Amino acid sequence: MTEDATDEVHSLWSPRPTSASDTELMLEGVRVVEAGEWLMVPSGANVLAQWGADVIKVEHPLRGDPMRGTLRASGFGDVFNFYSEQCNHSKRSLGLDLSNPRSRAVLLELIGDADVFITSFRESARQGWGITYKDLSEVNPRLVYARSHGQGQRGDEADHPGFDAISYWARGGVSHAVTAPGDTNRLMPAGGFGDMSGGFALASGIAAALYRREVTGRGGLIDVSLLGTALWPMWESLELANVGASMPRTQIPPADQQGPARRPILLYMRNPLGGIYPLGTDQSVALMMPHSDRYWTQFCDAVSRPDLLDDARFNTFAARDANCEELALMIHAMFSAWTADEVVDRLFRAGCPHSRCQSGAEIIRDPQVLANGYLMVHPDDPKMFVVANPVQYNNTAATVRSAAPEVGEQTEEILLGLGYSWDQIGDLKSAGAIT
Repeated sequence: MTEDATDEVHSLWSPRPTSASDTELMLEGVRVVEAGEWLMVPSGANVLAQWGADVIKVEHPLRGDPMRGTLRASGFGDVFNFYSEQCNHSKRSLGLDLSNPRSRAVLLELIGDADVFITSFRESARQGWGITYKDLSEVNPRLVYARSHGQGQRGDEADHPGFDAISYWARGGVSHAVTAPGDTNRLMPAGGFGDMSGGFALASGIAAALYRREVTGRGGLIDVSLLGTALWPMWESLELANVGASMPRTQIPPADQQGPARRPILLYMRNPLGGIYPLGTDQSVALMMPHSDRYWTQFCDAVSRPDLLDDARFNTFAARDANCEELALMIHAMFSAWTADEVVDRLFRAGCPHSRCQSGAEIIRDPQVLANGYLMVHPDDPKMFVVANPVQYNNTAATVRSAAPEVGEQTEEILLGLGYSWDQIGDLKSAGAIT
């Protein structure tokens, strides 16, 4: 793109305000403490920051949020770090090691006059650091505590690692919905695809809880998972699956190829531990171990290949990158020797972040979906459901209070509540103004 063309594109963007007084800051005066990494929680906190909140980002004093180094680790060099800027602009950063016992006192001082605490750390970590909802609400009963994770707050996998590629894209059925039958090339349209949606759900839940606090004087607990966030836009596919149907899809093979795509493996950023592998007929598993050195020992244990630990072709991140095609084909071959259930079980027992790429029919039977109340039974038909919004408040799942109304079903009730008389309502009906 030429410099003139770039300037033309930039001119189409909304102009930056010259001062804070030029914008409406809905949350001005609200103090938010963020203890989150990667994208989902930082993006949610950034929504609050854009609405005017004072967001203090708590991050490790040496390494910071891992997202800061993603571009460099991906080989982009010293370019504008849009990964970090997108989710962290308009914040202030506090370097604080939450695993250090002395840091807790600092955090508690922050919490004392904070309005919101938002975190992506798993429950086991927060328990060890003494920063669970119970811990912090004792310090500040008015605190709105928001947390995010992969698979929901209940169920056997509640504390299992979660990333958008596995918990949202694969397990939530989004990849299946946008992929032609038989095609294993289920690439996300953008990095952090589910994280950004989940972050906005967090922000909306927090905003609702702040309003509720003004009414009751009490804070509360907001919970949003990537899996629950995926089910919200996937409602049609899930409900079609419930009645034995599926989304209509059309596959148009390339001119030089008849039949499904032949590319069997899709890697993210040349990382064989971050990609999608076919497991059989129309089945795939998504791996997401972005810092693969951390998971290499666990993965070798999962596939029963301790010999690979010292294999110079694969025992470092750089080596795996250099030999990514060879390793990916090896993993594909190993997976092919087992059933899909065996692959998923091996990965789960070894603690490797992964998920089967699920269809709508599988999602509506997913134990994590059911355990967390993401599908709400309809009051008029117990065999039907609607998908819950992903925000849960104070550990309670959402419910359906009433069926969708007919047109104008509550017109009289509403107008009477506004003080209209029956005569006035009759006049409006006669005039065709109301039903």
